[in-house]
Amino acid sequence: MSDTGKDPFANLDEILSPETSVSSLPDEKVMIEKALEVLSQSSMSFSLTEMVTEHSLKIRIITTPREVSYVPESKDVYVGITAINPAQPAKFILLLADALLEAKLELDGYKQPPITEAREKYISMTAEKKARKVAHLCAIAFDLDQKEQFSGYRFIEEMNKLGHNRAMDVFIQNL
Repeated sequence: MSDTGKDPFANLDEILSPETSVSSLPDEKVMIEKALEVLSQSSMSFSLTEMVTEHSLKIRIITTPREVSYVPESKDVYVGITAINPAQPAKFILLLADALLEAKLELDGYKQPPITEAREKYISMTAEKKARKVAHLCAIAFDLDQKEQFSGYRFIEEMNKLGHNRAMDVFIQNL
């Protein structure tokens, strides 16, 4: 209890409510709509934007301690962003593309192997799926980075910040 007799935890529910934590973020629908609009400008990601409608994918933005994309099921796509200092547009677009690529791979039959799978086979299948996704993400980033209308976004730089600098370098070297 403070000197004034008020309980310092009295408004804890209000402080932790989802509305409070996302108040500094733009509207979720606007963020998704704009990101899909940008992705539709690339021949490398246009099919992903069509897939959203074709398969009735549900895209949700949630607040998380760090930026992340997550696809628990092929039709549920989550992009986690931080409420304080949220992802810049290019990073958000790449996170959404990453999640959509994951959903596409799942829909195309590249399922995550069960944890009970033999170790070598599990590692091999997981690595192949990840390599396909990262390679496609590199192609999307490179293509969007080349478009004049997105010159300020710096997609390749964001790929590097996401930890894909080696993959991006290999991609560019093999053009």
